[in-house]
Amino acid sequence: MAKLVASNLLAGWRRRIADLNGILTQSMELERLVAGHPALTTAGYLSLADAAGVSGIDVTRLLRAVEDGQLALFYRHPKGIAGFMLPKAELEELRGPGETEIIVPSAAQMPSSAAHKIAYEPLSVRGAATFARLAMAGAREPSVLFDVPGNPTLCFAPESPVDLQQEHFELLALEVERLRGKFAATVTPQQLELARAGRAVESTQKSNTLPQRRASDAVNAFMRVRQLKCSEDQARRIRGALDLFVELEGDPWLHEVTPERVDRFRDEKLPGVPANENKVRLQFKSSSITESIQAVRNTEWPRISPAEQTKRLTWIASMFEWLKLKQWIDIDPCATLVGESEARSKLQRMKERAQDARENFSAEDLQRIFSAGEWFQTGRGVLTKAGTYREYCPHYYWLPLLGLFTGARINELAQLHLSDVRSTPGGVWFLDLAVLDDDDGKKRRKNANSKRRVPIHPKLIALGFLEWKDALMRSGFDRLFPELRFDPVKGYGKAATKWFSSYLNRLGFPRDNTKVFHSFRGTLVTHCATKLKLTPQEISVISGHARDTSVLSKHYLKDQLPDDLITAIARIDFPLPQIAAFDSEAGLKAVRDALGRKNRGLGAIED
Repeated sequence: MAKLVASNLLAGWRRRIADLNGILTQSMELERLVAGHPALTTAGYLSLADAAGVSGIDVTRLLRAVEDGQLALFYRHPKGIAGFMLPKAELEELRGPGETEIIVPSAAQMPSSAAHKIAYEPLSVRGAATFARLAMAGAREPSVLFDVPGNPTLCFAPESPVDLQQEHFELLALEVERLRGKFAATVTPQQLELARAGRAVESTQKSNTLPQRRASDAVNAFMRVRQLKCSEDQARRIRGALDLFVELEGDPWLHEVTPERVDRFRDEKLPGVPANENKVRLQFKSSSITESIQAVRNTEWPRISPAEQTKRLTWIASMFEWLKLKQWIDIDPCATLVGESEARSKLQRMKERAQDARENFSAEDLQRIFSAGEWFQTGRGVLTKAGTYREYCPHYYWLPLLGLFTGARINELAQLHLSDVRSTPGGVWFLDLAVLDDDDGKKRRKNANSKRRVPIHPKLIALGFLEWKDALMRSGFDRLFPELRFDPVKGYGKAATKWFSSYLNRLGFPRDNTKVFHSFRGTLVTHCATKLKLTPQEISVISGHARDTSVLSKHYLKDQLPDDLITAIARIDFPLPQIAAFDSEAGLKAVRDALGRKNRGLGAIED
């Protein structure tokens, strides 16, 4: 009771002190507070730092709001948390005077109803007020039990106590938006005018502070904004490119980064970076990129390709362009990388060569791909002596066919839910690639143009695609490929890509990245353009490529319904060998066998 009373007293004093100090102390935050941000209007989660960045409410005030019960607190670790999902009713409670303790069993004593899993999704923090107070004091405390958002009957018990780190705390965007609106309503026009005046003064003084900013500071600031506009995987790659520049250049002061220095980085340092640098670290025991470069010097270890160098330079240039707009620097040292200069021409040529390197599948290639696998010949795999399917999964059969007849990207297909296989009132079946916001946040889209609805080709229906969808639904599955494991960086497409690359290698295709699953996409687009004579707009709608900027294309053609496209889709015809209809019963067994192997048999459920 004393702790409870003390906590309430402390919360009250903090609110009064915050009122005396004003809403926010920095003028730039005050403007952001009033303006708001689109990221706050989505039904998703934001990290604590990102929530502060887009709302204008500093981290400490957000944590105080958690302490006061105004915000719910969540925790998500990028590497996942291993533990058990179990009903709360299975937990034993010890009731004492004024409090109740919950006994969390050890991993060996978990009840039979507990399901082992690795939680990549946000988990609700129990006792959020306590953890918020600890975070404000710079302290930590381990958590042994989480609640499951959206399901009050379940909880999640980690295999071992989780030391909660502030950088992995998350908040609900809509709750932060409500708090921002509450604070913004108290801002007077006079306060806002003073904030803007203060920003103008700060801007005139910024040149005096430029030498105090290092490249690493710029990377952190840029990525706080950039990661809100791209996927987690893309943000990781961009961050890697920027950190590479910082390390190889010795984290220079921003005013020391000149165009000549950037040119030397491009021409002398970047070409020496080894490909698959993580493997270099394993083999040569290096602990940094600099050490890895030294380790492979004078060896035949491959270096990153011109296309990869181009990507890194483009991301580095985008950061310096942003720094110039933010007035962190007076001159953009990377202007020659993106302008009409010799450097730009060189980069553009490398880009074009990289794009030209990827090839479509020829008629002979399609014959090899769709005749080698026994699943195409019989509609099912080959059982082992133990009577299980170990070398066969249903995605072996369906993913190549779907890739060829829809042109969809491998991750778009791998993440499909059964509810994404739909039909129009006119009876046309299609794949709904427009749905993105699923409950667990695991579905991803490359860009806005990827949002589309693609009719299912009659050949796929004849091979039993709809029967397979129905069989999965009857068996209680949610996804089209429940056997695929989710990867927090690459999504469901990682395992599928790895299998298909291995399959092509087994068929004798060169491992030079010229013919990959994405080649199905180019094959379909070329077929639609040269054989079917479809218009560029129709091809864009089918494939999800960027459309032209005309009002017609942007606002009307992209909304074409599957009924409008089915006639064109039905005309697609590739020279394929005889393919057997899919065996749904064998497919269900293969799925169950695959799930039974997950987590060494401890988690036989779909991700």
